[in-house]
Amino acid sequence: MEQWWISSPDFLQPIVPNRQILVQTIQVRIETHLRPLEPMKRKNLASLFSAICVLPLFAAGSVSAATLLEYWDFESDSAGDGLVNISNSGSLGSTWNFNTTTQNDESDGAGLFVLSGDSGNFTRKLPKAGTTNANAGTDFYASPFTTGTYLVEISFDSWSADAASVGDTWKLGINDSAGNAIAQLIWDVDSTSSTRLRASTTTAGGSAFRTLGSFGLSNSTATTVGVEFDFDNNTVRYLLNGAEQYLFTDFNGTDIGQMLYVKNGDGTSDWATSATSVSIDSMGLSAIPEPTAALLGGLGFLALLRRRR
Repeated sequence: MEQWWISSPDFLQPIVPNRQILVQTIQVRIETHLRPLEPMKRKNLASLFSAICVLPLFAAGSVSAATLLEYWDFESDSAGDGLVNISNSGSLGSTWNFNTTTQNDESDGAGLFVLSGDSGNFTRKLPKAGTTNANAGTDFYASPFTTGTYLVEISFDSWSADAASVGDTWKLGINDSAGNAIAQLIWDVDSTSSTRLRASTTTAGGSAFRTLGSFGLSNSTATTVGVEFDFDNNTVRYLLNGAEQYLFTDFNGTDIGQMLYVKNGDGTSDWATSATSVSIDSMGLSAIPEPTAALLGGLGFLALLRRRR
């Protein structure tokens, strides 16, 4: 079991990883430690030390509590459901412009969305014109997102390809309101013996493509990739299984205008081999809260604790 530790000259002990118990334990030990001091000094120091020890816990917890804007986990979908039919559990809940059942990209009814190798090339856009969150006549958000930090992410369950599928590419992308790509996550068959996962974004120096992982034609290990981009600080992080792989500080994207689901290739028999199959566990777009919100929440919580005494 993972444990939290409090480091102090007089006590260095493991504590059960429950946040409420941890907060209470920190306060009790701090006040016990300071009991010999004058009452007013003891009270002030206890408040200060509690803030120092506890606030990072709230900050760390809040940063991970992203708001799912557009999100698909395929858990409640039936076998044969295409992009238009699958449940979007994000707070926006937007709709794709066209379905994928004719192309055989469908839910398997067991929590996965399966990309078929014999689908051919096609592009789908979200939100669909005239539906919730969209412009009346175009497949773009009526109110583009221009500030804040966002994460586009895909969790792959597995995939399998054959040598004849070289050049096959699938992308989950974000465009701005002018139709320019600002973030992409890409799966492709890059040789007769290998596949790879890549990411790209727009920077002051141009499009920044990077390989996040190289694999054989088949992969059965769950793998998650993401691009986190910050409009306010002009930074981008490329993530593999939650770990930062690349950082850019000259991101120049302007807004989130739409999402894209794209299957294409090198122009020769693209997505024409039935042996190729990609299984997706989840995918989506999230908003990442600012750390300052977590700190303010922590301060409020500490004030409440003091008030209850």
